[in-house]
Amino acid sequence: MRIQRVSVMILLTVCLTLAVQAEKLGVLKDVLKPESISILGDRLCVIEGATFYVYSIKDLKLVGKFGKEGEGPGELTVSPFYVNSAILLPGAVYVEGVSKVLTFGTDFTVKKELKKKGMLKVIQTLPLDGKLVGVRNIMEGDSGSNHILTIMDENTDVIKELNKLFMPEKGKEQNLAVDTIHFDVYKGNIYVEESDKGFFIQVFNGNGEKIKTIQQDSKGLLITDADKAAMVDDFKNDNTVQFFIKGSGGWENFKKTIEFTFPARFPAIRDLLVRDDKIYVETFEIKDNKRKFVVMNLDGKLLSTVYLPLPRNTAIFPSLTGRIIRNYGIADNTYYYLLENDETEDVELHSLSIK
Repeated sequence: MRIQRVSVMILLTVCLTLAVQAEKLGVLKDVLKPESISILGDRLCVIEGATFYVYSIKDLKLVGKFGKEGEGPGELTVSPFYVNSAILLPGAVYVEGVSKVLTFGTDFTVKKELKKKGMLKVIQTLPLDGKLVGVRNIMEGDSGSNHILTIMDENTDVIKELNKLFMPEKGKEQNLAVDTIHFDVYKGNIYVEESDKGFFIQVFNGNGEKIKTIQQDSKGLLITDADKAAMVDDFKNDNTVQFFIKGSGGWENFKKTIEFTFPARFPAIRDLLVRDDKIYVETFEIKDNKRKFVVMNLDGKLLSTVYLPLPRNTAIFPSLTGRIIRNYGIADNTYYYLLENDETEDVELHSLSIK
C-alpha cells in the first residue's frame, strides 16, 4: 500500500509540473529595441518608444504600425523611466503613456484620448467597462508614497479605493526587490495580488465589491548573496543605467550615488495574468533559466506549476516604480516571449504550449 501511495504522489507531481518544449516562430524584422508586448488571440503588439507594431502571429506579417512621439493630440512622450504600454482589446488597442491614455481603432487611428491628472500620479491603468482601474501614487511626506489600486472615471477621478501598498523612500537607497502592485482585469472582475501578505490574491467585481480571496501557504524565497549579485548585475547592465554610469565616469563613481538594499525574502508573487479562465501567477523562483508559474482556475484551485523560459529583459526603472511591462504574453494556452539573438541581434518570437 505504501509503494502504491508513493507511486501516486510521483504521478501527481509529474502531472502538475508540466514539461514544455519551446518553438521559434520567427524574427520581428521591423523591431530593434522592444520594450514590452501584448497578445490577444492571433495578434501580437510590440511597443518600442512611442511606436506600436501589430503582427499576425501565424506568419509574423506586420498588419499595422502606429504611434507618434510628441506632446500634441494623439502623441506620446518617451521616457526611460516610464515605458509606454499597449493592451490589445477586441476591436481596439489601449495605449497608455506618462500623461494620457489613447484608444486606437482597428484602422490604427486614435478614437479616444484621456488626460491623466497629475504627472506620474496615475502609474498604470486598465479599462473597466467604461471606467478605469489603476494604481495611483500618493506621496506621504518625505518617508515615501502609497500605491493605491483605485477604480476611477475616465477623468481619473477617484470612484473607489481597493487596496494600498506603502513604498518607503530613504535618501539614496534603492530596493532592487521592491514589492509593487500587480493586477489584471478579466470578464469584468479585478484580480490583484497582495504579496506583502504572502501568496494572496483579492478578486473584486467592477463596482469594487470584494467577491473572493485566493491564498496559499507559501512564502517568498529567501534572497541569497548570489541573488543580490545577480540583481545588481541586471541593474548595472540596463540601458538607461549604462547611460548614467557613463555620465558619472564609470561604475565605481556611479555606485557612490546609490545604496542597494534588499529585503530578507522576495515577494511571493512577481506578477499575475488572467487568461483563458486561468490565473497565471509568476514567481521569483528560477531553475535552469526558466521561471516558475503557478496556474490556477478562477476559484484558486491549483491546476499545475510550469517553468517557462525567461524572456528578453525589460527596463529596470519602470518595473521598480510599479509599471507593469512584460516581454511575454499568454493567449489560448500558449506562452509567447521575445528573445534577442546574441549573434545576429535579431528580435525573435518564441512560443510553447502550456495546456
